[in-house]
Amino acid sequence: MKPSIGRTVIVRAAIAQSNGAQVAPAVITRVHDADDTGGLVNTTAFPDCAPPVAVTSIHVYPSQEAADRAVGPGGYAAWWPERV
Repeated sequence: MKPSIGRTVIVRAAIAQSNGAQVAPAVITRVHDADDTGGLVNTTAFPDCAPPVAVTSIHVYPSQEAADRAVGPGGYAAWWPERV
């Protein structure tokens, strides 16, 4: 999917960690560079039991598995939420 303002992603970043969670939902607030496989975006993350926080210049990947392959399981990344 191509990132655009207002879309929801899942982010993994140190500042997204709250209440034991390693990831948080986030809304894309700016798209720096994007194509059909992802891109570089700014987001506002909504950690559990914490105020919103900016997570900027983060790459969006098609899935968590793709993010883990690209940056490792602990690296900063964003990916599209799983559709159920």
